[in-house]
Amino acid sequence: MDAVQDWASYLFRHGYLTPNLFGPLSTLNNIFHNYLLPTFQSLLEKPDLTKIALMLVILYISLKLVNMLVQSVLFWVRLAFNIAFWGGLVVLAFWLSQRGVDGAAEDVGYWYRMWKGELNYYKSQAEQIAEQHSHGYGAKSGYGGGYGGGYKPVASKKQWPF
Repeated sequence: MDAVQDWASYLFRHGYLTPNLFGPLSTLNNIFHNYLLPTFQSLLEKPDLTKIALMLVILYISLKLVNMLVQSVLFWVRLAFNIAFWGGLVVLAFWLSQRGVDGAAEDVGYWYRMWKGELNYYKSQAEQIAEQHSHGYGAKSGYGGGYGGGYKPVASKKQWPF
């Protein structure tokens, strides 16, 4: 006990602790005793208000957590789209630098014709299936069992044009 009093008297004597330093602390102490303590006591006396206040605090915290989750998911989605966009631009620039504009136009034309042929093939298959079902025919037997029979290759495989 003597050591504590000696340190305290030393600090007060040499000006390290002044009453001005404790002024804000005493103001906070007065605010706590005059305003906050009666509020907490009234909440403890009325448990219904305490439950409502607790539920509001829990709701607020949970909404903040959901907001953090949404923001993190949006960050990763934006990052993925940015990587895909800039990576696509890099691939496009590399492709144009390797093939040139004329070669790239030939490649695009080749792929357009190929996918257009595929689309036409699948449209005709869908029309045949719809026609069979409208006339009441059942499924054909053979490889694949159901709609249209077995596998038919579209065309012979072509090599990449470059």
